[in-house]
Amino acid sequence: MNTTLTLDKKSALKRLMNNENLYDKLVILFSEQVEDIRRTLQNYRDMDTDSLRFALHTLKGSAGEIGAEALRVELARVETIVKMTPDSISDKDIHAVEHEISLLMGELALHYR
Repeated sequence: MNTTLTLDKKSALKRLMNNENLYDKLVILFSEQVEDIRRTLQNYRDMDTDSLRFALHTLKGSAGEIGAEALRVELARVETIVKMTPDSISDKDIHAVEHEISLLMGELALHYR
């Protein structure tokens, strides 16, 4: 059972020296970026390993910036699989990332209507 918070805004704000405006901008950038990455992940079988790893790594960093710890952890897990044993990446791994993205986007929608 995953007990990691979906969104830890308090922790993210602490890293940003409580700059709410910057946090809001990062959330907007993340939301725009996540849609591009989602399309990329849908085609993961057709991608070369480096491109897939770059997409996962990029989103992992952005997730960390906004305090999306559960997504960051899942992306790190899948990124490690791609790095260590790229042929073992599965639909289940991609669906786990998609699930965390969906949970996070639902939570963000509550705060940013």
